[in-house]
Amino acid sequence: MPIVRIGPATGKLSDVSKAAADDVETATAALRSAGTNGVLVTPDKLLSTSITNLNLAFSGNPYGGILAGSYYLWVGDSDSGKTYCGLAALAEASIDPKFDGYRLIYNNREAGALMDIATHYGSKLAKRLEQPEHVVKKVKERRASRTVEEWYDHLDALIKAGKPFIEVMDSEASLSSEAEEKKNRINASIRSGTRKPAKGEEGVGGDYGDNKAKIHSRRMRSVVDGLASTGSILFVLTQTRDKIGFGAMPGAKSRAGGWALSFYATVEVWSKVKMRIEKAVNGKNRHLGNLCEMSVRRTRLTGRKLAVTVPIYFKTGIDDTGACCAWLVDEKHWKGTWDRKQPLPTDVEAPEFDYKGPFYGLVKLIQTGTPKERAANEKKLRQLVHRVWLDIEDQCQIDGLVRRYS
Repeated sequence: MPIVRIGPATGKLSDVSKAAADDVETATAALRSAGTNGVLVTPDKLLSTSITNLNLAFSGNPYGGILAGSYYLWVGDSDSGKTYCGLAALAEASIDPKFDGYRLIYNNREAGALMDIATHYGSKLAKRLEQPEHVVKKVKERRASRTVEEWYDHLDALIKAGKPFIEVMDSEASLSSEAEEKKNRINASIRSGTRKPAKGEEGVGGDYGDNKAKIHSRRMRSVVDGLASTGSILFVLTQTRDKIGFGAMPGAKSRAGGWALSFYATVEVWSKVKMRIEKAVNGKNRHLGNLCEMSVRRTRLTGRKLAVTVPIYFKTGIDDTGACCAWLVDEKHWKGTWDRKQPLPTDVEAPEFDYKGPFYGLVKLIQTGTPKERAANEKKLRQLVHRVWLDIEDQCQIDGLVRRYS
């Protein structure tokens, strides 16, 4: 369904594009004075996703997309970047002074991320990263949550403690429930022949329900209240499922867990693998990573539904620089050659960097040099992306339309 943008009451985005390219504080003030429906959230409340375009898609702000005091839901296929992005958010918090007082918790129920944290996400995160704490029969245990009830008890204890935290649950789909575990014990005893099913008990196989949706509906609302009161952040990752049954379209996806997971989310994003990234080595195509598409299905910060793509490599992780450069080619700001059967452009002309040549030569140019030089180049690129983003927003306005209640 097409989106009609009503805006702005006064001023134009093009009037603030130059100011917006300077720094995030200037950008936010300029957007507010222009009266747009862009981000009105101050930078001190935002955590970066580590992906510039995803920040913009979440909040309209290139420097942050994750709002303190909120819950985010990430649904995705396997290998589509869920875990990479969840851990990257924690890594961003570990280097952002605004979040120095936060507990950083990775609830790795799925046990899918076994890489060395210091190597991939930095020594600061490795030093601060915690496992969840559970109390079982008055004994404290440091481990991933096992059931949905145990997870909510853990979150309630964190909120009651009063210290702000950022937790990544990876993943909700891997959580069991007390009802499911009881059913499994009953079925195991029936299969082993140690007991016969009692009246009303389900036999081997049972049904598909595990009661998790009801538990989310009953308990998520209090967690959301607690996140807001403590300024904490909850990042819930979960798996897609193939939608089956009468009327299901080929390739259609769904997820488990019930509607409460979506209803309470500040942002809901779905991800998939758009294309493999390969390189020919010794006459064979080697799989280096994936070009992942991340579609924002809901954001309470702007109301927009947008999709961004980002390359994620097995060895080096998220390539935000490459994503920004490819986006500028895709939006025709830079000239380049791009065979759409390939995940990324082959060459690019970037006058702002006085560069013309192979695409990854530009990425290398931006990322090399001293730490100070690299930071300056990355800031310059991020500012450019922001300015082009605002220019596109300006062109998407409908002349003559203004807000009724401005």
